[in-house]
Amino acid sequence: LSTNPVLQEHAQKNKGLAARSAASADTLDLPFYDDFSDPVIVPRFDRWIDTLTYINMDMAIAPPSYGVATFDGLNGAGLAYNIANQNAYGVADYLTSAPIDLNYLPSDSVYLSFYYQMTGLGNAPEAEDSLVLEFQSPADTLDWVHIWSTPGDLPDTVFRSVYIPITDTTWLKRGFQFRFKNYATLSGNLDHWHVDYIILD
Repeated sequence: LSTNPVLQEHAQKNKGLAARSAASADTLDLPFYDDFSDPVIVPRFDRWIDTLTYINMDMAIAPPSYGVATFDGLNGAGLAYNIANQNAYGVADYLTSAPIDLNYLPSDSVYLSFYYQMTGLGNAPEAEDSLVLEFQSPADTLDWVHIWSTPGDLPDTVFRSVYIPITDTTWLKRGFQFRFKNYATLSGNLDHWHVDYIILD
């Protein structure tokens, strides 16, 4: 499908319900955890500040838990970001955490881990597509820093695990945020990535 009817219906029922800003979000304590197993369609407001990814239980293949956050070329209302240009390309979905209290020492072994899968039961990303992880320091709320990414040319569709120790004091502050984003074709329900079992602890 070129759209996502489930997200379209959800958006119609929840008109006027906008994603909250980081400034209005409560600062969360560790552990931060989401396995996307709750019966919701968009990310939970008590953990995330945007509603662009599709929370579902049927687009991934053998996920680690019963539910994933799916990234594609559609916005939070289930419509293409750019329907006018079939070849439009760029950043599509974001999944951004609420601010988190990361006021710890480098020796405290803080880490972020997650699982991801390319394609699943959806459309395969091309080589130029990618899934990206970025960090933001509360001392610099204008810039997001690239931490990790993977291109859309993986040889399989298995779930892979990523484990990132956080030892740089740039990030070890109250108000730390992280986010995922994907680069995709913006004209339809394309270039799928699925993320699951996110833990910051």
